[in-house]
Amino acid sequence: MTEKSSPSEIFLQLLRTANFVVSYSPMQDEPDPQSLLQLADPKSQVVTLSQDPSNDPTGTARELREAYGNVDVALVFIPGRAFDLTGTRHGRGRGWYDRFLRALPQSWWRIGVAKKKHMHQKRLLRQPWDEPMDWLLINDGDAWQMRRVSSEKIRMPRDTGPRTDQS
Repeated sequence: MTEKSSPSEIFLQLLRTANFVVSYSPMQDEPDPQSLLQLADPKSQVVTLSQDPSNDPTGTARELREAYGNVDVALVFIPGRAFDLTGTRHGRGRGWYDRFLRALPQSWWRIGVAKKKHMHQKRLLRQPWDEPMDWLLINDGDAWQMRRVSSEKIRMPRDTGPRTDQS
C-alpha cells in the first residue's frame, strides 16, 4: 500500500489480503456485507457470527483468538444502529458487540457496517464501554462507500465492571 493510494483502494487491498474475516448474519434492518466479502481472497477464512444474543460474546471472541490469533490481517465487520465519523458505534443497547470487540486483539481491523440513514455528522456520545471502529462501510441502496474514521478516534479506557446499559 502506498501513501498515494485512495482509502477505498487501501480497504480493497486489506480485504483481498485478509487472512481471516469475521462477519455477521444481518437482521432485517441491517446491511448485508456479503457482496463485499466476495472480493476477499478465496483463501481467507470467513466466520459468520450467530444472531443468538444468548451466546457469550467473550467466549466467542476467545475461541476466535485461539483459532486465528496469529493471522497477519483480520477484519471484523460489525453492524450498528448509529455511527459517527470518529468511529463511535451505537447498537441495540445490550452491549454484545462491545464485549465481543473488547475481547479481540486490538490489531484486528474493526469495520462498522451501516446504512446511510444510520450515519451522523455530529459526534455521538461515546461511553467508556463503547468499542470504536477503524473503518466505516456505508450502504446506500446498491452502492457502498468506505471511510476511514477520522484521526480523532480515541479508544476509551476499559473498565471491567458489569454493564447493564451498553450499546
